[in-house]
Amino acid sequence: MNNKGFTLVEFTIWLLGIIVLFIIVINMSRDTLTTSVAKPIRDKEVFAAAENYVIKEDKSFNNDNYVCVTKRQLEITGYLKKVDNTNRIIKLTRNKITKVINKIEYVNECE
Repeated sequence: MNNKGFTLVEFTIWLLGIIVLFIIVINMSRDTLTTSVAKPIRDKEVFAAAENYVIKEDKSFNNDNYVCVTKRQLEITGYLKKVDNTNRIIKLTRNKITKVINKIEYVNECE
């Protein structure tokens, strides 16, 4: 007899292992995709709220053409629903010539 092939039991165990591995990889990639997609959307919402707050509340830009707001200020004034417990600082910078806001970012402190 030639014993070079798989038995039915070995083949079934091998096939189930591949299926389980495939399911694990799909679930891990789905979790990663959800996390990576959710964060930019949340940041985009926060940045849009900050821009609306600065424009509608007529906040003054300093001589370097930037202004800082906190997420807490946006929540208190109603421009942002409570997203998380962090109170991050958002810095909005505008072009010195056109006076258009061209950069919105999180910073650790506002100089």
